[in-house]
Amino acid sequence: MLRFRCVFCSDSDAFFLHPRHNSPTAPGRSFPCQSSSGTCGACLSKRWFSLRIIYFLRASVKLTIDKEEGPMKFSAMGMELLKKSEGFRSRVYQDVAGVPTIGYGHRLLHADSFPNGIDEPQASNLLSCDVRDAEQAVQRLVRVPLTQGQYDALVDFCFNLGAGRLANSTLLKSLNAGRYDDAANELLQWNHAGGKECAALKTRREAEAELWRNSPVEQQIAA
Repeated sequence: MLRFRCVFCSDSDAFFLHPRHNSPTAPGRSFPCQSSSGTCGACLSKRWFSLRIIYFLRASVKLTIDKEEGPMKFSAMGMELLKKSEGFRSRVYQDVAGVPTIGYGHRLLHADSFPNGIDEPQASNLLSCDVRDAEQAVQRLVRVPLTQGQYDALVDFCFNLGAGRLANSTLLKSLNAGRYDDAANELLQWNHAGGKECAALKTRREAEAELWRNSPVEQQIAA
């Protein structure tokens, strides 16, 4: 029969948790096993408190870093590609999928109405909101580090085709599995409209793939 002592303070007169039995024991009590050490309640409380402090400090540091760096932002190069691909239209028109659209590819909702058309500043305001939605979708769905070019390509993809297409795509599955080259190849497959290959979409996907492959090597977290 072995008496237990705390492995930290060697106290044998306090309640403690025995490491094998994981139950509180009375002062001086022993168990018929080969271990004669445990952790007294006082030391256990101190260690728990220290671990909580360490956890809090680590979380605070991470929060500070996140606040300073923030999520990635759609770059000027990405915006240039998007505007060039969409083009500016002051009046409502039908896009390649037959959806009523205006400005820089802003798809009209039921509540939207622009009977007199819009000017370029109004189109830019609509574009900012639409790009923000696309960015949030990419940040929510992607689980791996991205270069700026990869991020821009995905935001443009979401803007053009919608977050739902990305969410259910082999492109996203390959990307989140770390298969970046496969994801880039999948990106190029999204060049059809109405069951037929569309020259405009083909050109846009190729431009996105160019951004994807030729961006700086340094990687950042998207979300």
